[in-house]
Amino acid sequence: MVAILGFSFSLSLHNLQPLQATPPTSVSSSLCHSQAQATNLIQLGKQSYQMGRFADAVNCWQQALTAYSDDFVKQAQISSQLSLAYQQMGQWKEAEEAIGSILPLLDSLPERTRAQVLNTQGRLLLATGKAGEAFETWQEAEKLYEESDNQKGVIGSQINQVTALQTLGRYRQALKQLKNLQETLETQPDNLLKARAYLSLGNALQAIGDLENSYCSLEKSLAITQTKILPSYQTLQGKVLLSLGNTAQALGKKLQQDRGNLSEGNFQNITKKLELVENCQTNEPSLSLSGNSILKSYQEAERLYRQLIKQTSTDITTKIQAQINLLILYSVIDKYLQATNRTSDDIRQSIIELLPQIKDNFQYLPINRNSIFSQINFSQTTIQLKKNKPYLADSELISWDEIENILTKANEDAVILQDQYAEAYTLGYLGMLYVKLDKLEQAREFTEKALIKAEAIQALEIIYQWQAQLGNIAKIKSPRDNNKAIKYYSAAVETLNKLREQNLVGIDFDLENFNANLQFYFRENVEPIYRELINLLLPFQENVSQERLKEALWVMDSLQLAEIENFIECQVQPVANKLEIEELEEVFSKFDATNAALIYPIILGERIEVIIYLPQQGILRYSHLINKEKAEETIEQLRKNLFDKTQPNPETYILPNAQKIYQWLLADAEEEIAKSQIKTLVFVLEDSLRNIPIAALHDSGQYLIQKGYGIVLLPSLRLLETDPLERNELTALAAGLTEPRNGFSPLPYVENELSGIKEVLKDTEQPLLNQEFTEKNLHNQLKNSSQAIVHLATHGKFHSNPEETFILTGNNKIKVKELDEFLRSQTRTRKEKIELFVLSACETAQGNKRAALGLAGVAVKTGAKTTLATLWQVADESTAMLMIEFYKKLVSEEEVSIAEALRSVQQIWLENENKDGNDWSHPYYWSPFVLVGNWQ
Repeated sequence: MVAILGFSFSLSLHNLQPLQATPPTSVSSSLCHSQAQATNLIQLGKQSYQMGRFADAVNCWQQALTAYSDDFVKQAQISSQLSLAYQQMGQWKEAEEAIGSILPLLDSLPERTRAQVLNTQGRLLLATGKAGEAFETWQEAEKLYEESDNQKGVIGSQINQVTALQTLGRYRQALKQLKNLQETLETQPDNLLKARAYLSLGNALQAIGDLENSYCSLEKSLAITQTKILPSYQTLQGKVLLSLGNTAQALGKKLQQDRGNLSEGNFQNITKKLELVENCQTNEPSLSLSGNSILKSYQEAERLYRQLIKQTSTDITTKIQAQINLLILYSVIDKYLQATNRTSDDIRQSIIELLPQIKDNFQYLPINRNSIFSQINFSQTTIQLKKNKPYLADSELISWDEIENILTKANEDAVILQDQYAEAYTLGYLGMLYVKLDKLEQAREFTEKALIKAEAIQALEIIYQWQAQLGNIAKIKSPRDNNKAIKYYSAAVETLNKLREQNLVGIDFDLENFNANLQFYFRENVEPIYRELINLLLPFQENVSQERLKEALWVMDSLQLAEIENFIECQVQPVANKLEIEELEEVFSKFDATNAALIYPIILGERIEVIIYLPQQGILRYSHLINKEKAEETIEQLRKNLFDKTQPNPETYILPNAQKIYQWLLADAEEEIAKSQIKTLVFVLEDSLRNIPIAALHDSGQYLIQKGYGIVLLPSLRLLETDPLERNELTALAAGLTEPRNGFSPLPYVENELSGIKEVLKDTEQPLLNQEFTEKNLHNQLKNSSQAIVHLATHGKFHSNPEETFILTGNNKIKVKELDEFLRSQTRTRKEKIELFVLSACETAQGNKRAALGLAGVAVKTGAKTTLATLWQVADESTAMLMIEFYKKLVSEEEVSIAEALRSVQQIWLENENKDGNDWSHPYYWSPFVLVGNWQ
């Protein structure tokens, strides 16, 4: 779950109270019975909760509840606490019943108690996928805290609202709320409460991936804890240092992940400057990154962990977490060495010193959920280290038997605590260990037990993992019979789709809140499950049924939608997730009605599968044996060659790769496509294929656009719309920049472009240019008018990182996360979508293999039926003329589709080598214009 604040006793999921180094203790039911006073039971429940012993907390609070049968206020407080404990245990029905029992009494309770109950209810609503209701509930709680003059509760409720808004995808509102919250905190005196508030805010921001602001908040918290030498301040300082280290490490991983999406040459030329501490106002900020940001992120994480480990005031629980997180930092040795220029001997020695220290410290940990997950993390990290030979010898590492013992002990602790959530994890990780040891029967047995535990508490975020693991076990045991493996992987995909419906994919769940380094990384944890299922459904060179082809198509399209939602960090639209396999026929009927063909390439490890739907012919499948890395090299080389307009002879350096990719995607189906009298080719592309203009593919005789097909990209079949563009009195809201902004070059021909569009689209209002092109003015025009077309002739960038995907205005950048809110207005409902959204001067980040995912994200976030954009910034004059010609086609030839209008103009540019004295026939000028969405 995401980190939530404002609960009774000031409990939060990410900020458990520190524990001193003592032997394991237990709060048993007999101890609870021995307490004479109900107040003691409440206190014992509080202690148990803070120690991660949730079953004991429930036991104590249930007994305390019976002592207050006539005290509604106490009943409400205790029931609220019970709901929290049940939520931690994954017992959602009991949690709902506990909070539901007191809601009828809410109006009769004091403000502070009502606020406490509402905070607990908000947490439950968010955890069950009702972020909108959670936000409203926390707003009400904030008002009640204000009325009772409880500043701590107000701040906690505001942090919760930020989390809910982020979950809903309402980023502009979340940023505004965050700014207000930070202003509120700045006015408070520097004390322990303020330091805790900044720590909580930093952890919440870390959980939702806002690492820069997370670091800033944590720096402020650290500065306050350093002002006094008191035990309470020093204890909190340890927590802050741990969170700072986790944020720094997460930032390094994020940057290194981006590096993996860049070609090496391009990455070496990148200097990324992150203004992490610009407004932190701390005396000596720990992290100010420029130059090699990955290096500085990892170095800072290492420094913080080591500082925390050395501090004598650090409690044993926090110290072990820091030691394990430091070990995780070292675990992928190759990447760490590459980022930090450390020697392998240096890292090896650090690892050898850490391992026994962590092992020895485990004996001092109390039995609680925190210690269980520490043992899981340690076991998984040591397994990772075993993969990194020749850096480490087996004798220098923890043995397989020791890893088994650690996980077994963790499972025993979970049983003692009656913690089904933790038990579901420990059993599953034991199953994972047995897979690695080739003990498949034990692996199956433990994984099945883990799945039963997870299903009992409806923990979808655990269920999908063990369903996929059972699929993997079945595949290993029966390589020639994939049916059982397909069954398990299909179930895992169904579970992931349910998580998406609840808008929970991408949110850190409870395991991650105990250790920021086990984050829910989409590429690492989710995508492989979809791809493995596709691999099983489409065995190479084996005939499969039409139903099996439909299933593979449906799974791949689920992955496409999941990837986009993960990118924009919110659900696309509820209806999109509801598409069932049986409903694909309805989708296909839209292709039939518009004479369009669907081309769906799927890049697997050693092959490319192409699924094609043709009207009246059904689904066709073609396979090509090609290594994924080699395929991506070919794709990247084609993009580079297309972008290089200086080469005098395109045939020698563009066509070889353009023809190769044509062979993979289309050559096998040429005759069938011709038979079907296709007008439009609709491509759903993935990964690096999105980065190249499909129009520039070549069949050895001509470019694809010369074959007469309109070409369009679709982010997902679930987002298909085919209603034709209303041509009556087309008007546009137009805006652009001619002047340089934010380091971007001027676009002198933009004024000609906008005036030309106004001439073609007669009733278009005066375009917003330069200083008039502000967010406020654009928003006002959108709000007060209903133009079918929005045309922005301005710089923009598409990137695999949503933070780096933006559109430039005269006074600011609009990020992709904010685009949906920005373009929506009070008068523009979902039934009144923008028909056509045009970005005529944008570009994808060079060398970034997944940069065009940003284009798909923009297309989805605008809510427009069709988006027209450029994959790279084309010559300014050429673009202006091409766009004007495109609009002329739309207005003058009503029977021509949007896709055909674009294709015909591109073909004119290609075949007219000396248009008005300019040679724009090179693919650089005409190919990067791509259409996304509705082609009609």
